[in-house]
Amino acid sequence: MPDAARWYAQDLSATDELPGLLDRIDEEQGDPDFLAFFQRHRGDGDPWEQEYAVSLRATQVLIEHWAQRGTPGRAVVIITSPAASRVALEQPVSYHAAKAGLAQMLRYYAVALGPLGIRVNGVEPGTVFKTRARTFYEANPQLVELYERITPLGRMGTPEDIAGAVELLCSEAAGFITGQVLTVDGGASIHESVSLARLTAGLAELPITWGMDRAEQD
Repeated sequence: MPDAARWYAQDLSATDELPGLLDRIDEEQGDPDFLAFFQRHRGDGDPWEQEYAVSLRATQVLIEHWAQRGTPGRAVVIITSPAASRVALEQPVSYHAAKAGLAQMLRYYAVALGPLGIRVNGVEPGTVFKTRARTFYEANPQLVELYERITPLGRMGTPEDIAGAVELLCSEAAGFITGQVLTVDGGASIHESVSLARLTAGLAELPITWGMDRAEQD
């Protein structure tokens, strides 16, 4: 961790305290040039209330309080999820609703804050091999093999891949990009759904119906 990095512990569900957190950071470190939102609800409590507070309300409060400072040339990046527009049954419905809300929130703020010189974008990660999940994947190598097989780039994502996308969207290289969601999944989402199902089921070499019909006609 660089020497310049500082940690500020904060309960994001206590949304009324968040403006004070930004003010404290401003006093001690200076006004942040960028905001990046990676948070989600984990733990106890009603998942609907907690997802709303931690994912949606906290993001809203922090962005709006920060935007009031009126400094142009800044950027916000919000981490979304494939569950924002598709269904991932391993996640609860509250997670889907929160991620969909974040995806629309970034588009709203891209328009609303654009005149202030603030760009707002999102990053949608694919399956990422996180450090904290290493034990799980080592115990389930068949999952790693599957993810590698269905990903055109032939590997799972890494935290560095996601961080690189966030850094890009915060940089001047993305100075005319706003309101967009960048998918970072090694190309996995490019697959057509039925084609992907055939691939994962080991049926990729089976001729498709159209090809069989042509063969029968010939």
